[in-house]
Order: sequence, then C-alpha cells, then structure tokens
Amino acid sequence: MRLVELADLIDLDEEQNKSPSDPYMHLDLATVLNLISTLTLVGALVFTGLQLRASNRARRDQAAITVIQSAQSETWTQASGLIHRSPQLAEGSSEQTVPKVELALFTIGIRIEAVGYMVYERLVNLEAVDELMGGFTLLFWSRAKTWAKRRRVELGDPKAFEWCEWLALRIGERRSKTRSQPGLLAGGLEGLARSSVQSA
Repeated sequence: MRLVELADLIDLDEEQNKSPSDPYMHLDLATVLNLISTLTLVGALVFTGLQLRASNRARRDQAAITVIQSAQSETWTQASGLIHRSPQLAEGSSEQTVPKVELALFTIGIRIEAVGYMVYERLVNLEAVDELMGGFTLLFWSRAKTWAKRRRVELGDPKAFEWCEWLALRIGERRSKTRSQPGLLAGGLEGLARSSVQSA
C-alpha cells in the first residue's frame, strides 16, 4: 500500500513541476519528425509547382518561336503574296479557284491549322498569335472560307481546315471585345524607342 501511495506522490510532484503555460510541453520526437516531414512535403510541392510553371512558360515561348519561324519561310512569303492579291470568293460561289492560288491556300492553311490547334491546346497564347499574325489569319480565312467548305464536301471530311476557321473566329471575337491597335499606336514601339534612348 505504501508503494502505491509513494508512486502517486511522485506523479503529483511531476505534474506540479510542469509549467501549464509551456507550449513545448507536449512536443515529443514523433511530433517534431511529423512537423519536419510536413514542411518538407510542402516545400517539395511548392518547388514542383514553380518548376512546372517555368516549364509551361518555356513551352509557350518555344511554340511562339515556331509560329514566328513558320511566318518567315520563303514558301509562306510567296503563298501569302498570292493570297493577298487573289479576290475574295462570294459565299456559295461555284467559281473555281486558280490552281496557283489553291496551292497557296493549302500551303498557308496547313500552317494556320497547326497554329490554331496550338492555341486551342493553350501551347501558345491567342493574344500573341493575334499580335503576330491575326490580321493575316483573318484575311486568309476571308479568301479561303468558300474554298475550304468546297474542299470539305469534295473530300467528305467536315473537319478539313477546321482549326483555321476556329482560329479566325477566336481572333475576330477577341478583336470585337478589345480595342485592337497597331503596336506603334498602342505605345509598344514608342515605349521601346524611349527606353532604348534612355539606356544609351
């Protein structure tokens, strides 16, 4: 009986010696390890998120470079010149497209198809595409629309040049919602010129 009483007295003495206001009173090794593990996991998730964001930005930049390169080839230049000079066919017109112009429409069309799909998949920004080649895309589709619809019937493929049409529609919608101005008027080139003068 005396041993039990002695053990109770020891427990009571230990409880009195503990400070109730001590925040570290209940921190044992397992709790500390759990805290370190949680902080490590959170740090790893933040790092992964930052890496993923940087990777997506690099991928978008590479896609934008691809768009620029496609617009700088000699084939693109020759085909776009023919498209610029060709008349716009009326909707439902039965007039046949000149073979050279048809080749130019096809040449440009397959490139704009790729760009449209990249925008759809968000590999490249619609705003960037609009600024780089939005005007030409709208001009292209105004010339190619009747031809492309005829090709869909001839090929039995309703999806032919669908991304060209989709991209032209998205650019048109964007321009109707925002006041689209040339870079010079929007202050882009003027700002660039001012900064280059100040840095000189």
